[in-house]
Amino acid sequence: FRIQYIGPPELATSESYVASVTQLPVQRAGEDGVIVVYSFGVALYVVPPGATEDPVLVEASSTPGRLSIALRNEGTKHAFLTNDRIEVSSGQGFVLEGDTLSGAVGNPILPPGALRRFEFDLPGLPGGVSSSSVRYTPRND
Repeated sequence: FRIQYIGPPELATSESYVASVTQLPVQRAGEDGVIVVYSFGVALYVVPPGATEDPVLVEASSTPGRLSIALRNEGTKHAFLTNDRIEVSSGQGFVLEGDTLSGAVGNPILPPGALRRFEFDLPGLPGGVSSSSVRYTPRND
């Protein structure tokens, strides 16, 4: 199948859509057996020319063993928070990156203009961590 965007040609920011595909069951005369029916959704992103992502750290705080951060995408394109890096210089120091970060983030998508908060369990992290002790580095690709 093919999906084609037919919306407004001039977009200020990227837009996201979900296309749902569901197969209809077909029972043929004279045939017995199991019918397998597929149903799935596909994420689609329409990105205007020149759009860029710009995720930035807005806030960071902690309680003992738990880090909370807020990221905002100040860009015009959906940011995908994969291969990013978070460094905490408080206490023994912590680094979240790769699979550890991806697994903790869950849904890695940050739409343009959106603010999302993330919580991370970090045993040994002291309370009272602030934004000045946390460095967020987005991926470079």
